[in-house]
Amino acid sequence: MSDQAHSSPAPRRGAPFRFEWMRWLRASWPFIVPPLIAALLAGIGWELYIEITNESKFVLPRPTSAIDALFSDLDRFAEEGARTLWVSLAGLALGTSVALFFAILMAHSVTLERALLPIAIMVKVTPIVALAPLFVIWFGFGWEPKVAIAALIAYFPILINAIVGLRDVDPRALDFLRSVDASR
Repeated sequence: MSDQAHSSPAPRRGAPFRFEWMRWLRASWPFIVPPLIAALLAGIGWELYIEITNESKFVLPRPTSAIDALFSDLDRFAEEGARTLWVSLAGLALGTSVALFFAILMAHSVTLERALLPIAIMVKVTPIVALAPLFVIWFGFGWEPKVAIAALIAYFPILINAIVGLRDVDPRALDFLRSVDASR
């Protein structure tokens, strides 16, 4: 007998991926299909409301006209979406870095926390709508005020969670780090 007669057939490469995809689809369809159906029904209801009431397109545009506008100028929407993504990520990076810097300071010094945390809370409770014109006056009409607003939105939750995380370190981990002469 030849070696080919005793060898097992080669495994099918597409089968495990297809099986995993089907398992994911079966597990997640209850979370995907109902919102899609609800959005479709809301869109149909919206269209019917506009048809029945003859509402002005300037007051309440039709969902179908919004979808038509999206697909008729897809390049522009993709470009603006990419710009918005860049500004959001830049604001997140700026807000995160500033928040982590102050969180480290506040986690190590109760005096600094008592001095700086009330200011952070005061800035957090100030509406963005009130601060946005100031940012435009200070930074101009470019991307800078948008990044500053995104950073301001990201700053407070990251600050608070970083302070809590830095203070909630397992004492055994600190003992281990001291045993190996780790610095701060």
